[in-house]
Formats: sequence, structure tokens, C-alpha cells
Amino acid sequence: MANMMTVYMAGMGHHVPDVNEMKARFTQGDEVLLVPEPDNKFDENAIKLLWVDPIGNDQIMVGYVPRKDTGPIHAFLKEGITVTGRIKETGRSLVDLSAELDNEDPNEGILGDDFKGKLDDSEIPF
Repeated sequence: MANMMTVYMAGMGHHVPDVNEMKARFTQGDEVLLVPEPDNKFDENAIKLLWVDPIGNDQIMVGYVPRKDTGPIHAFLKEGITVTGRIKETGRSLVDLSAELDNEDPNEGILGDDFKGKLDDSEIPF
């Protein structure tokens, strides 16, 4: 598992009734699902974030990956690489994203020839 990037939850105020109450429920390491939303009327590359409530396993819409950060995630997903999210800090709306690199050589695939032999799993350039 290679850490890709940390993103904030864009649009949280539009998707939860009380942002501060919701943030107070977040605990470091809580699972956050990334769900591409190609039919989104504002952005066909939108990726919504669903927080998985550890108490009831409910999936609660908490926002979106910021538009500027969706490109690398879509590239990974297109290659069949799993991208996972975890709450970065208790009480904050930051999500650590990681990519599961299943292939033997993490320098192959979407990273291209420019990165061959230069990276290991911990150095993905995002």
C-alpha cells in the first residue's frame, strides 16, 4: 500500500446538516469509500466520499475529492488499482488516500517509462 496523497472533503457543508458535529464523529483511521460519479451534472470526473460509520457501518455522503485531485485517482482506477481512503486526523475533514499496487514492479503501468527504476511503493509522485 503506497500513500498517494491527502485531500480535504470538498463540499462538506452541502452534504451534511452540521459540519462540526460530523467532524466530531470522525476518528483517525476511519474508512472512507471513493465512488466515481460519472453522471454528476457539475463534473463528470467527480469522486464522492462516503464515510463508513464504525458504529453501524452506515455509508454517509460527506463530500467530494477536490476537482484538482481526481486525475491521479481516475488513472489508478482505470488501471484496476484499488484506491482506499482513511480519515487522517480525529475531528478533521482530511482523508489519506492510498493505492494498492498489486503488480510486482511498482514502476510499471501508469507511472510510465520516466519513473522506471526510480521509485518504490513509498515514493509515488502524488
